[in-house]
Amino acid sequence: MKAPPSDKCVICGKTNACSRDHVPPKCIFPKPRPSDLVTVPACAACNMQRSGLDERFKVFLGLTVGYHLDGDKSYRLPVQRTLAHNHRWCSEILKSMQHVVLRDPVNLASQPAIAIRLDQTAHDIVVERTVRGLYFHHMGKILGNQSALTVRWCRVLNDELFRDTNDWNTGTIGDTALVYKYSINTDDPNMTGWVLQFFQKTWSVVLSTPEATDVDPLQ
Repeated sequence: MKAPPSDKCVICGKTNACSRDHVPPKCIFPKPRPSDLVTVPACAACNMQRSGLDERFKVFLGLTVGYHLDGDKSYRLPVQRTLAHNHRWCSEILKSMQHVVLRDPVNLASQPAIAIRLDQTAHDIVVERTVRGLYFHHMGKILGNQSALTVRWCRVLNDELFRDTNDWNTGTIGDTALVYKYSINTDDPNMTGWVLQFFQKTWSVVLSTPEATDVDPLQ
């Protein structure tokens, strides 16, 4: 799915666009990839120089939700191959692993698990880029480069957030691979809210404000 044309890169909002970028990156989708992937105009720096972060985000998703998908061939094995060719990444992940106990407050049950550290930089940059691209895809306008985006990763989608976003617009890419909800302020379109659900198992919340501010809108 192609967004409207733009002379400017819709990710940074500053540089002339010379290519198209997938939002979110197509590498996170197992093959065969969905037919409704979204591309937007982008500059070379935003498209190509962030590829390492895309791979890190793919690995994070694979380790987080890989078991939830359709078998080894679809996600786990590609992620394992990526790590096999990058010993530094593999070492970082192994060092960050911790034994934890997961507790279910509903069933009062618990089970042991292994936790890994979120790659905050890769997550935040990829998710912000995705939101800026999806904004342009739906609005046909660039989310101003003066707009500050606050990004948070969520392990669960709590009841309060679910209720607050109940009447938001909904979009999908790859059926349930990415389901996202968004709300855009009619008085100031630079004020937006987004909830992105990746593979029904992990969530990212994003809020944009017209100008940079010292106040965290997600606090």
